[in-house]
Amino acid sequence: MDVSLATITLTVLFAVVIYKVSKKRMQLWITYGSIPGPLERSLPILGHAMVFRGDQVQSYRKMLRVVGGIRDRGHQSGLVWMGSEPVLIATGPDAVEVLLRSSQHNTKAMFYDFLHPWLGRGLLTSDGEKWKSRRRLLTPTFHFKASELVQHRQNAPWFWWDPVYYATKRGREFATTLEILHGFTRKIIFERMQNKKTDDTARAPKKRLAFLDMLLEASDDGNVLSLSDIQEEVDTFMFEGHDTTAAAMSWTLHLIGTHDDVQAKLHEEVDKVFANKSNESSLTMDDLRNLEYLELVIKESLRLFPSVPTFARKTTSDCVIDGHNIPVGTSVTIFTQVLHLHPKYWTDPRKFNPERFTKEACVGRHPFCYIPFSAGPRNCIGQRFALTEEKVILAHFLRRYNIKAREATEQMELMGDLILRPRNGVNVDISKRF
Repeated sequence: MDVSLATITLTVLFAVVIYKVSKKRMQLWITYGSIPGPLERSLPILGHAMVFRGDQVQSYRKMLRVVGGIRDRGHQSGLVWMGSEPVLIATGPDAVEVLLRSSQHNTKAMFYDFLHPWLGRGLLTSDGEKWKSRRRLLTPTFHFKASELVQHRQNAPWFWWDPVYYATKRGREFATTLEILHGFTRKIIFERMQNKKTDDTARAPKKRLAFLDMLLEASDDGNVLSLSDIQEEVDTFMFEGHDTTAAAMSWTLHLIGTHDDVQAKLHEEVDKVFANKSNESSLTMDDLRNLEYLELVIKESLRLFPSVPTFARKTTSDCVIDGHNIPVGTSVTIFTQVLHLHPKYWTDPRKFNPERFTKEACVGRHPFCYIPFSAGPRNCIGQRFALTEEKVILAHFLRRYNIKAREATEQMELMGDLILRPRNGVNVDISKRF
């Protein structure tokens, strides 16, 4: 039987590819082989990706089981293979500290590449000098569908190649979703630009600008920030500043609605703050500082249900994590909820107990066992604003209403998208207090 030259060529090319992939995998295995991993076996080409398959609830549940298992076996870190990509998992605060405290490892891991079509290279996704300059610029001021699609792609290595992904139904749906989101933010930017041109009102020299106004002022007619640069930051803050805070308040209200004793203490505190106010529509910064117990409740809610369940970095130099030599270029993922439930650092970790965050209780606690806003040089730029916003909204709500959760916390199914959400939302009964 004759064998065509094309068949021989393709066979040789296939063999060469398999050889190179196998060689690379063997070299990586030698580098990372001493790091503990899941009990499930890593498959050729796919790695552990099949272990995490399922819908959003199933996938996140499996991740928590695998990562929590590594933690509970006494390891500060572990390794999973996503396709041919080794991903280090930091499961304890000592490992997290190496990654986040240093100013070296500020580069986001490759998983954030899938956010570039949506958020561009704004503050969340940029690196190097661009990130530093944007951070300095924005520090003074401070989408559910797209999130779901990005998270699905991150967990499926077979969709990491753009031509394959955008040929699928999900890829086309993602592209359509981005057109809607980007069209909305462009509309906001252009409307504000037009308003600024017709606004002749004098502004006090020291008055702080609103976020978008500050970007437009800094743009210098496109010489410093282009319209594309401005849109990247607006898209980023629409996502980071809205979805995260909304999720945090939803979880907080659920937990308040399942603990009558906590709700009673909150009503007492809020009533005391509002007692001598003639205008209940306004709260001063002094009023917010006096809402001490409400702040404890918010912090404990963020411990149990951090708005961002995972984030990742890429090592930019060789380092040692949990006694293992980790080479430059390694992707490292932190599962915030697993860290926040670490039994070594939290007594009865699944219990809702706001008193964990009194000044006395925080003494001696590992600084990296609680990181709802990340930590270190690349922590959340808007964390103070987020806590203030949540206190204002929750205080006004609690002043007027009682709340009762319809579901027990353990009945709620978690979806680990880019934002941590319950599958069926937060269902509560609300009644007027007076």
